[in-house]
Amino acid sequence: MSEAMVLPITNADKPRSPATQMRHQMTAPVSSKQHAERKNVYSRPVIDEEVTLYTLQSQQVMQRSFSRVSYSLFSTDVILRLIGDEDQIDEVGDIISAMLAEGHAELDQVIAQMEKILSEEKGKRVTRYSNPVTLKLEITAPQVGQFIDLVSKLDKLVMLIDNLWHTQRLQGKQRTDAQRQWRQHINRIASKIIQMEGRARNSALRQGKDDEVKEHAPMMQDHAEHDANIAADAGGTTEGFPTTEAATENSAGDVNTEEAVTDKVASA
Repeated sequence: MSEAMVLPITNADKPRSPATQMRHQMTAPVSSKQHAERKNVYSRPVIDEEVTLYTLQSQQVMQRSFSRVSYSLFSTDVILRLIGDEDQIDEVGDIISAMLAEGHAELDQVIAQMEKILSEEKGKRVTRYSNPVTLKLEITAPQVGQFIDLVSKLDKLVMLIDNLWHTQRLQGKQRTDAQRQWRQHINRIASKIIQMEGRARNSALRQGKDDEVKEHAPMMQDHAEHDANIAADAGGTTEGFPTTEAATENSAGDVNTEEAVTDKVASA
C-alpha cells in the first residue's frame, strides 16, 4: 500500500506548543464551579485515570475536545432522562459507542498498516518526546473512556508517523499532512457528539422543559469557544451545535419528540 493511500495531502496549519495547549490539567470535565454544583445534585460513579500523551497532535485534541465532549455526554444523558425513557437513553448511548468504536477500528487499521511498513524499514527510531504531558482525568461514563482511549490511539499513530519520517520513508510534508488529517478525524467524531447534545436540547425546548434542562444540565460556561475550536479543527462549522439562543421552528437541529432525537443522531 502506498503512502498516498494512508497519508492524503491537506492544507497545513501552525501547531501550538504543548505548554500552550496544556496550560491546565483537566481534573474535571467542566469548570470547578459547575462540577461542584453537579456534585450537589447527585453522586456519580467516577473512574480516575492517569494518561500520558507524547505527541503534540494528541495533546491538542485532548486540550480542545475532552472537557467539551465529556460534558456533552453528561448533558445529553441528563436531557434524555428529562424528555425520554430508559430505552431511548440506552439506544442513544449505543449509537455513540458504535460511532466511537468505528473510530477505533479505523485507527487500528491504519496503525497495523504503518507498523508493517515500519517493520520493513531500516534506520533510527524515536527514543523519546521532548514535552510529554501526563493528565489526571475523570471517566464519568463508558463513552468518556472510549474517547480517552481513542486519543491515546491517535498518540500511538502519530508516533508511527514520526518514526516513518525519521527513517525517511515519509517526507516532511507527508508527515505534517498525515498528523493533521488524523487529528481532524478525531475532532470530527467530537463534533458529532456535540451535535447530538444540540438536538437533545432542541427537543427539550420543544417540549417546554427548557427550565429543567437549564437547572440540571446548564450550558458549559465556555462552550462557544470550545465548539468553535473543535469545529474549525474538524474542517466544519458549528451548525447543529448547542446554542444559548432559543431555537426556531425551522432550525436545522429542530426535533419535536424524543424519538426524533434518536432518528437524527442515527442519521448523523
